[in-house]
Amino acid sequence: MEIILAKILLLLLPLKEKVTKALSDYKHNSELLQAYSEFMEAFDMIYKRLIKYYTGMLSFDLDISCT
Repeated sequence: MEIILAKILLLLLPLKEKVTKALSDYKHNSELLQAYSEFMEAFDMIYKRLIKYYTGMLSFDLDISCT
């Protein structure tokens, strides 16, 4: 059972070649790219912080107000 799980995980690892191939046709590989992103969020804290930073940038209020 552990060997089968290890093989499945190896197939899902976001290796450079796999990510490059998925990015070359991103319209048809959107689910795969999202799975790679979820994998990176789980195993790379810097990536997770960067994603939170970028998504939070849209919520800043840029109106100028005098107090």
